[in-house]
Amino acid sequence: TLPPPGAEFAVAALGDSGMYDSPGQAAIAAAMGGVRAPLLLHMGDIATPAGIPDLYQDLFFAMYADLLGSTCVYPALGNHDCFLPTMTQYWLDVFHTPANNPSADEMYYSFDAGDAHFAVLNSCAGPAAWAAQLAWLDADLAAASRAWSIVYCHHPPYASGNHGGSLAIRAGLCPVVETHGVDLVLSGHEHLYERTYPLADGWVRDGCSDPVFAASRGTIYAVTGGGGATLYECAPGPDAPLIARCVSAHHFLVLAITPDGLTVRAIDRTGAAFDTFEIRTAGTPAPLSFIRGDANNDGAADLGDAVAVLSYLFRGSRAVCLAASDANASGDIGIADAVYLLGFLFAKGPAPPAPYPAPGGADGADGTGCTCP
Repeated sequence: TLPPPGAEFAVAALGDSGMYDSPGQAAIAAAMGGVRAPLLLHMGDIATPAGIPDLYQDLFFAMYADLLGSTCVYPALGNHDCFLPTMTQYWLDVFHTPANNPSADEMYYSFDAGDAHFAVLNSCAGPAAWAAQLAWLDADLAAASRAWSIVYCHHPPYASGNHGGSLAIRAGLCPVVETHGVDLVLSGHEHLYERTYPLADGWVRDGCSDPVFAASRGTIYAVTGGGGATLYECAPGPDAPLIARCVSAHHFLVLAITPDGLTVRAIDRTGAAFDTFEIRTAGTPAPLSFIRGDANNDGAADLGDAVAVLSYLFRGSRAVCLAASDANASGDIGIADAVYLLGFLFAKGPAPPAPYPAPGGADGADGTGCTCP
């Protein structure tokens, strides 16, 4: 029985778990046994290399036997679960999920538990089926009435591991979830853990509040793909400025859900938490703190910041801190800010106005894209 509204409860989540002879999977399964979670969310790739009955038996049912007697499992399809039609059918035979969509298709669905609404997508679907899912998701989220909304699928829209974020998933999914104020998007596929700052339209929002986000204006995207498969390394890439934390470790997540707060802990194979963040329904974001001229948030005003400003102006970059990019304190951002920085760095021109060189605040500064130095 799922928890009723008002209940305080825990949800376990993991992805990319199934792999033979994986000490990581066995350790994570043991650590999960210490968490009394009535729900288990799985991001897909339940059986690797292929979703076939013998592997489901060995790598899922036998591996998590101690959990499954008291835990409701709500899985998403991963690429190793669905790259052949027969494997997709095996997945459908193995799991029973709500078929509450126009296609009566158990591969995407939604459900409520406590004060949270969950929506699960099949990111293995082709373009037409994916578009139909997004239309359904738009209507589903519009009708949701719980305090929290959580969406998950296998392929991440933002990531910095071996694969990187899926631009196709990002283009379709992110506008829908951000329009409806979804609090958290979970995915797998990258065999590691990472999370973004709250994002809206590709911009960091309320980044200075990390790791406690009160009344945040963005959606946090978290990858939990360290359930047991061979780990990937965190690789700096185009999404790196948006990533608050990336750790290459076998792990699972515990979501503690109350009417007023959503706390997420990443738990390693020893049972220890190595990252924690919290989303609250009420409160105010932390004050903005920045170094004027430090457009790329690396802690210093230098040549890279002039390049970042020019990239924002002429290439559509969204990673810059807008408050810090206003190097000359004119109130807007233009090529004059890059020229001002270059003059200061190489022609003995005036230094950026306060806050510089130490971090601080400024009335009316636009904190979009900013994380605190």
